[in-house]
Amino acid sequence: MQAFLMLADAAQPDASGKLNMLGADWAIIGPRITPFALVIFFRASWEEADKIHPFTLRLTDGDGAPVLAPAENDGEPKPLVLEGQIAMSAHTPSDEDAIARKVEVHSNLAVSLPGIAALLKPGHHYRWSLEVDEKELAEVSFAVRSESDREENASSGTA
Repeated sequence: MQAFLMLADAAQPDASGKLNMLGADWAIIGPRITPFALVIFFRASWEEADKIHPFTLRLTDGDGAPVLAPAENDGEPKPLVLEGQIAMSAHTPSDEDAIARKVEVHSNLAVSLPGIAALLKPGHHYRWSLEVDEKELAEVSFAVRSESDREENASSGTA
């Protein structure tokens, strides 16, 4: 199995299994952080697609420490970890569809992150990592501009 991660301003799957994205493939945001989406693309052989694959997404800071999210009911903050399972066989063509079986099975997932701004700090960088079947398959890093970077860019005329 292969997996790829991408950041986008917004992403939403449609009924056909395609993923519609806006503002995709950025690596720098801020300093004011708007909601964004983490997009995952999965690719698997037909044999792998018939299995259920557990996955874990982790957000760490530039030093590799977990980013902490507030706990429910005023408990201790916990690392931001998202877990799930991917099963790709539900949308695969039948065994008789010889043309479709010449390519890998594709699947995707979009995770909207509306409350993420409260966890990220300007002037820092972060890394999302994806493990599938307990093996890291993909990662994507991004930086949050500091207020001073924004002021420098404005005075120099760059975006």
